[in-house]
Amino acid sequence: MIKKNSLWIVSGILFLLVFNVIFFLLNLNLKDNSIRLLYIAIHFSCIMFIFTPFFVNDTELMYGFRATLSMIFFVYFIFSIFLNILLFVLKTEFKIQLIWNILLIGLYFLLLFINIIFNFKTEESVAKQNREIDYIRYTTNKLNLLLNIKKEKYIQKKIERLYDLINSSSTSTNDNANKYELIIIDQIIALETYIQEDNFLDADSIILEIEKNIEIRNSLTKEVY
Repeated sequence: MIKKNSLWIVSGILFLLVFNVIFFLLNLNLKDNSIRLLYIAIHFSCIMFIFTPFFVNDTELMYGFRATLSMIFFVYFIFSIFLNILLFVLKTEFKIQLIWNILLIGLYFLLLFINIIFNFKTEESVAKQNREIDYIRYTTNKLNLLLNIKKEKYIQKKIERLYDLINSSSTSTNDNANKYELIIIDQIIALETYIQEDNFLDADSIILEIEKNIEIRNSLTKEVY
């Protein structure tokens, strides 16, 4: 990744150096609006080409759209150079050049914005899934430890039922379900304390509450948002 980023930066800087050398060897007049726009537009596209990939993830833009952002940046960079040189050679009016560049930059930032939104939603979805997996892993590990502690048989069977209910839980999650997940975790910690103190009366009572909350939580994960 570091090599790729370094190569990306070096290639962009080299292009800028070569472009500036050629530009000044041709002795082009920067006082001319069209030439100034050509100079600024190419520098802007090159700067975006160099730095934008460091601020966004190089992922697929949308489902089914396989082009990576690196490709989009590269195409924008090349097309910007080609367009501005072509408009300059054809001696297009300054206003037309400006309109084309505004449209191109607008399209570029639109794709950039879509990518940021898409990445945010993807990361949010992954975070929710990880939260759900952590909940199942933590609670089942706790209950598994409790199963190995000596206790009344009826308590043992009820804990086994709790374990099965959580272990078979859906891997989907949502904010409402997460509220119950936190409650369940706290209750299992309390259950652990009761069992360690041989307080089976309170243990039996809280097991009923845990089971009820697990069932509510599991029903909430089936809701579609």
